[in-house]
Amino acid sequence: MVEDDHKHLGLSEEGLRIARGIHTKRILFQSFLSEHLGLPLNLAEQDACKVEHLVSDVTAEALALFLESRSVESKEREAQVHSLEGRIKDGSVDIFPSDRVQTLSSELEKNSSSTHKDNEDE
Repeated sequence: MVEDDHKHLGLSEEGLRIARGIHTKRILFQSFLSEHLGLPLNLAEQDACKVEHLVSDVTAEALALFLESRSVESKEREAQVHSLEGRIKDGSVDIFPSDRVQTLSSELEKNSSSTHKDNEDE
């Protein structure tokens, strides 16, 4: 937390990064649970809300890679997996969430919102 000259409280840069990471984890897990496991959206939202606080950044990064790989050619997917494995081994996993993962999370959130709205309209 930081306080400005007018005594307003806000999140520090580190706090914002952590909040973005938690939000990103929720979106990734919600998408995985609803779109890939076929769980109802309300259950996927509830479970993702629980999981977002418990999983490591490395696990979330791997899930993002999995979700992203569903739309990528297999050779590129293999290269991404090997890259992540190498970064895990040498401890150089990017600060979570990376720009790439945040972009993916935003796209998943938009898709989820539009799907959820379409289901409500039916």
